[in-house]
Amino acid sequence: MTTINKRLRHEKDYIFAVFSDSFILGSCSDDLPKASWDICQVGTLNATAQDEKVLLEWAPMQGANPTGYLVNWTPEVATYEGGSAELDAKTTSYTITGLVNKVTYTITIQAIYGNQRSMISTTKARPVSDTEPFKVWSTDMPNGGMVKTANAVFSSDGNTFYLPSAGATGDVTAFDAMTGTVKWTAAIPKTTYGGGVAVGKDGTLYQGARNATLYAINSDGTQKWTYATGAANKNLDCFPAVTADGQTVYILDGDNVLHSINTATGVKNWSVKLAGAKNKAGAVAIDKTGNIYVGTRTTIYGFKADGTQLWKVAGKVTEIGSFALDGETLYAAQIGGAGLLALNTADGSTKWNVEAAGDIYAPIVDKSGNIYFTDKGDKALYSVDKAGQLKWKFTIDAAPTYCFPVLDDKGTVYFGSGAGRIYAVNSANGEELWHIDSEGTDNNAKIMSGMTIGENQMLYVSYIGGNVAAIKIFAGPEKSTWSCRGGNIHGTNQY
Repeated sequence: MTTINKRLRHEKDYIFAVFSDSFILGSCSDDLPKASWDICQVGTLNATAQDEKVLLEWAPMQGANPTGYLVNWTPEVATYEGGSAELDAKTTSYTITGLVNKVTYTITIQAIYGNQRSMISTTKARPVSDTEPFKVWSTDMPNGGMVKTANAVFSSDGNTFYLPSAGATGDVTAFDAMTGTVKWTAAIPKTTYGGGVAVGKDGTLYQGARNATLYAINSDGTQKWTYATGAANKNLDCFPAVTADGQTVYILDGDNVLHSINTATGVKNWSVKLAGAKNKAGAVAIDKTGNIYVGTRTTIYGFKADGTQLWKVAGKVTEIGSFALDGETLYAAQIGGAGLLALNTADGSTKWNVEAAGDIYAPIVDKSGNIYFTDKGDKALYSVDKAGQLKWKFTIDAAPTYCFPVLDDKGTVYFGSGAGRIYAVNSANGEELWHIDSEGTDNNAKIMSGMTIGENQMLYVSYIGGNVAAIKIFAGPEKSTWSCRGGNIHGTNQY
């Protein structure tokens, strides 16, 4: 195990103790004699869960001079054994070994003062293997908000992630990535159905809302500016795209108008009307040269950064859809069985088209050029190679509606289902590695959004009911290509 893994595991286990409501300093026991100064013997008590063991660490209360310590541990499953140990006074840590992974143990410690014992201090810990995924924490969106289609995106330092609300009112909420604690919530007057946050180079957040307005939000949650598109169809559901230099943001409005906006001022650079009347699509992406690609329900376009049209072709971009870029190839997710369309970015010519059973969502690409996408109609995750040939198909029981896949740096693909199951699939052969079922009910048992992997080796998943969870997966994000919705963990939609 590397040094960083050790650090992350320590953070993980401390968080686990806190957010499972299991870290409790106990009160005095009336059944045992007390020390004459009637104090707890432990000033701090930490339990770090490890593989088949728990590291217990403590500090004596200031001014106390115990002659030893008594440690006891009891499993919550009666079929397994507990134990005890009496330790000398100089000991401030003890590793309990021979424990059973996935079993929660109640651990107590008392200070010994000659023939007397102090008050009892109690904690709980659940041993886990070095590689077995587990939930670190879960929390709910503030104000009763839902999470639909949008995946978590991260600040540049990876310490914060952002999610928009799809509730009765619209919000963007900033969460601490390690603990799930809400840092701030930026109010938006209208619900944000789906289009997610994009984070620019300077930390500014960009979020569309269903009042035909794009919001620029500072990294502290204060409003920087707003941009009114003027669209009659007020559903601004498109994911924004931010240039690599952070100077321009693009958004497709509900009237199929593409807007280029100066990020410093919130003033329009240019706009262009695209084919189609009412938009239910929303795909914008930026390649390494700065060219822009945008799709509607009827047409896919290529533009230069100044708004000059390069080409247009027929296409049926999926509702709240997304593109992926890989080299000189643009991959477009389409509706109604039209499938995955691979286009040459230079001229828009078709390289190939893989048909699907129904709507497909946000393709991603690995470093070998293989593409992964979910198919709502076929209830499956697909993998095709860069020539468009099927590699494998992984079928599930519930439709993965808006459930975008995400890829880690060890070659595992993750996605969710409408039944609330999180899948981990081997990208090489399409075999299931593991799955985790939702512990929620009703809408909190349904996933209708993509996932994101943080630098802290945690997978972030959201449920339609508004529950947000972090799962330790012992792998980081794949960063060499377009490996998640938005192209990177900042959701910029830039290559």
